[in-house]
Amino acid sequence: PTPVATVAVAAPSGPVASIEDVPVKAIDILLVVVAQKLKKRVDEIPLSKSIKDLVGGKSTLQNEILGDLQQEFASSPEKSEELPLEELGSALGSGFNGTLGKYSTGLISRLVGGEMPGGFNASAIKAHFAKSWVLGPARSDGVLSLATTVEPAKRLASEGEAKTWLDGVVTIYAHCSGISLSAHGAGGAAGGGGGGAVINSEEFIKFQADQHKFAAQHVELYMRYLGGDSRAGEIAFDQEKANSLALQAKLDSITREHGDTYLDGIQPRFDILKPRHFDSS
Repeated sequence: PTPVATVAVAAPSGPVASIEDVPVKAIDILLVVVAQKLKKRVDEIPLSKSIKDLVGGKSTLQNEILGDLQQEFASSPEKSEELPLEELGSALGSGFNGTLGKYSTGLISRLVGGEMPGGFNASAIKAHFAKSWVLGPARSDGVLSLATTVEPAKRLASEGEAKTWLDGVVTIYAHCSGISLSAHGAGGAAGGGGGGAVINSEEFIKFQADQHKFAAQHVELYMRYLGGDSRAGEIAFDQEKANSLALQAKLDSITREHGDTYLDGIQPRFDILKPRHFDSS
C-alpha cells in the first residue's frame, strides 16, 4: 500500500484541527487560466504584468485567454488585456462567489478523465482530500484547479499512485495559499489514548522504506513542478565521468606509444615575458 504523508507511530492525543473552507479566489483562477495557456507554473506568472505583456505580441494567444476568461466569469472589465493581473483579478472578483466556472471545470474534468486511474473520479478525490487533509469542498476545488497546471507526464496507474501525486499538489497549494497543512490519514481517526502504539522492527523498517519512497516521489513531483529533473545532477555526473574515462584512455594510449618525453615535449611553452615582434615593412 502507498503510505500517506505522515504516519504516526504514537496514537494521536486529539482530533486534527480543521482548516477553514475558503472559496477559490478570482485571482487564483485567473492565474491558472494564464499559466495553462503560457505552459508555465502559477508562481512564474508576475501579478504586475498584463495579459498583453505576458503573451509577447501573440494576438491569437491573447484572444484565447480572453475567451477563456469570458467562459469562466460572468463579466470582465473593458480592455482586460491591458490591466495588471492583480488589478484584473480584483475586478473579476467583484461579485464572484467562488464557484468554479465552465472553463476551470472543464480543465479539471480533463485532468480527472485523462490522468487519473479508472474509477478514481472527482468525488473520490475530494473524499481523499477530506479524509487525509481535512479539506472542505471549496479548498478541494482550489487544489484541483491548481493541479491542472502541474499535470503528471502520463496517466497514473493506480489509486495509490494518484493519491501520492495529489498529496504533493496539496502541499504546493498550501505553500501558494500560505497555510500549514499536515496529513493525518487513518491514524487521525483513531481514539485518543495517551499511550504509544506497539510496532515491531519489521513493521518499522517497512514504514521507513515506505516513507523514503514517499519522499522520493514528492521530490520528483516538486522537480517536475519546477520544470527540472531530480536525476539531472546524477545524469550529468555519469556523463562527465564517462567523458573523463574516455579522455584518460586516449592519453594512456599515447603515453604507451610515445612515452612521457613526447607528451612533455609537445606542451605549450608560451611565456608572456618573452614576446617576439615582427615587422612586415
